[in-house]
Amino acid sequence: MRGIVTQTKKKGRTLTIEEKNNIFLQCTEFDQKGNPFGIGGLSQKFNKEKRKISYETSPAPKLAEMQEELKSACLKLAEHDEENKRRDEELKELTQSHARISELEKLLSF
Repeated sequence: MRGIVTQTKKKGRTLTIEEKNNIFLQCTEFDQKGNPFGIGGLSQKFNKEKRKISYETSPAPKLAEMQEELKSACLKLAEHDEENKRRDEELKELTQSHARISELEKLLSF
């Protein structure tokens, strides 16, 4: 772009509005609707809106609340582990009982 500006100054000619607009459109970004932004304007606007959304709509939970939730979740997991161990033992006993019963049935059938 500097080359274009310096060439026009050397020739003593100024750019027309249409030429300036074309240069501007080549150097700018467009939003979703196709509207051009000024150089750097899109990132500034995006960052401001993003900050508003993230800070206003999502309050940060307090550390103490998060620690309490973590403790509660750990206790529930421990309870589930104990329940699973108990059920595994019951299943093991039932399997052994069924095996004994089937052995006795075989003995009786002879």
